[in-house]
This record gives sequence, structure tokens and C-alpha cells, in this order.
Amino acid sequence: MMRCRLLLHSAVFGFGLLISLRADIAIHWSGPAGEPYWTKGDEPLGSSFVWELGAFKDDFQPSRRNFDQWAAYWVPLDRVAHDEVGGGFARTTTLRENSNPFTANGRAYIWGYALRGESDWVLLKSDAWTWPDLSDSLSFPRFWQAQTAQTVVGEMDPDGNPFFLRTERFRADPPRVYADDWLTAVFSDNDLDDPAISEWDRDPDGDGWTNLVEMGLGTNPLVSEAERRDAVVIAYDRVADGHHLRVEVKRNPMVTARIQVAFSVDRTNWSTAAEEVEILEDRADRLVVRDRFAIEALGKRFARVEVVLQD
Repeated sequence: MMRCRLLLHSAVFGFGLLISLRADIAIHWSGPAGEPYWTKGDEPLGSSFVWELGAFKDDFQPSRRNFDQWAAYWVPLDRVAHDEVGGGFARTTTLRENSNPFTANGRAYIWGYALRGESDWVLLKSDAWTWPDLSDSLSFPRFWQAQTAQTVVGEMDPDGNPFFLRTERFRADPPRVYADDWLTAVFSDNDLDDPAISEWDRDPDGDGWTNLVEMGLGTNPLVSEAERRDAVVIAYDRVADGHHLRVEVKRNPMVTARIQVAFSVDRTNWSTAAEEVEILEDRADRLVVRDRFAIEALGKRFARVEVVLQD
């Protein structure tokens, strides 16, 4: 539930009473429902696509030329998942202070991006989208609608033919998503209130992967996906002393979670130490490791992928 508070400060000068008002301001931001929103690959946007209302700090001006720097300067105020059923998005956010980069009369943006899969982005702006001055007692609620905006990246057709908005695709690091934000983007309010669905150790789609694993690997916790099998590949490398397990993991580069691989000989004692785990490739979106012990030397070896929450 959104809250609005009104702070009253009074001071007496002579025989008069001066009352100054300072109010939090509601911002209603939305994209029209019932319109076609497409990825660059001409597929409908799903619920793993999120929209953020925010601003860029340090007077950074986003453009196609500097898209690889956006994430470093972006500060979100609020986030909402795309409505894959009705289309569009709608959210009411309360601005409570004019701290940087939400300074009075500064420019606001709506950035839409995919939580998983391809780096599909849309960035919207409007000359009318400026942060209200909270010290102005006459400030009023804002209503910012996507159909009145211009695209910094992405394509828009107000007539919705053949699409209302279509993303552009980039090769760049996306904004970092913290764990609680990922839960909010993926699960409905009802699901978030149900620990049997949204706790990290739960598996609401019944595919054997917990929510924590699904977040770390960038898969959907609400849909049992066949393609999730490609997220972890276990194979053998034949080297001089025998066969060594090799594990390839697709990371979700957007989330603040650590992915690691552990090996064991008995499925009780697991190790991620460098003495047992050789890292072959370590990228934001991919981890490849190899067991330093040959299966022939120990008789058997087991591997598991671990996802560790980080602040």
C-alpha cells in the first residue's frame, strides 16, 4: 500500500502564523494495456521483462553511443514487471526526497529490459517527465504515460501497427538486480505473501530447481522449462591421467549472486577450493570449471552448482 504523508512546520512571526507544507508526491507511470509490445526478435514481451522508473546520476546523458555505460550511472526509483497477459505496465510510486539523482526538475526515464535471455532494452523519456520539487507546496501528482514519450532506444508506433513498442538488442552489461528486486519482478504480490511459493528454497514450478537456483541461472521459476537443461552442462575432459568432470554454467549476469561449482567423492563433503576446482572460463554470463581429480584416481566424482546470495 502506498503511503502519503504531510509534514507541517509552523513558525510565529509577530501576530501571524506561517505554515509551510512539504508533501511526498505520487507519480503514476504506465504503458497502455492491450497493445503489442515486441522484442527485437518480434516476440511478445513476457513477465521476465521489467520496467524501471529512475534517473541517471552525475548528469549522465544516455545515448546509443554510450549504451555500455548506462548501468554504471542508472539509479532506479521503482520497478514493475511487464504484464504478459494484458500487455503494458502500470505503477504508482511515491517520491519522498529530492536526493541525487532525483533532484527537482531533473529528467526522469523509464528503462525496460529483459531479466533473462537476450539484452532487449527500451529507454523512454519526455520533456514533461521531470522530478517534482518537494519543497514546493503547490507540487501535484504526476501522470507519465509511455505513449507520450520519445524513445532513446527502441521503436514506437502510437497506432500499434504492427507493434506499439519494440525493443533494441545490445551487447552490454545490464543493470544489476538485487535478490529482493528479482523476487518482486518475478512473483505477484499474492505469491510474495506465500512463503511456499516465493521462499528461496521453494520450487513452485516443480522442475527440481529452487527459486535461488533459477535466479542465479536466469531461468523462470514459474515455468518448467525444457531449455533449462542447457543452463548446466556436465561433460568429461580426457587428459593425461584420465577423465575429469567439466561443468559449464550459464550465469544470469543481471543478479547479485555468486555462482560456484563444488566437487565431492561421497556427496557429503563438497569442495570449491582451488586445489580441486580448476576455472577454465569465468565471465559474467558463463562459468566453466574442471575437476582437478581424475575419476579413475578416486573411483567416482560428483559435481553440483551452488548459488550464493550476496548483498
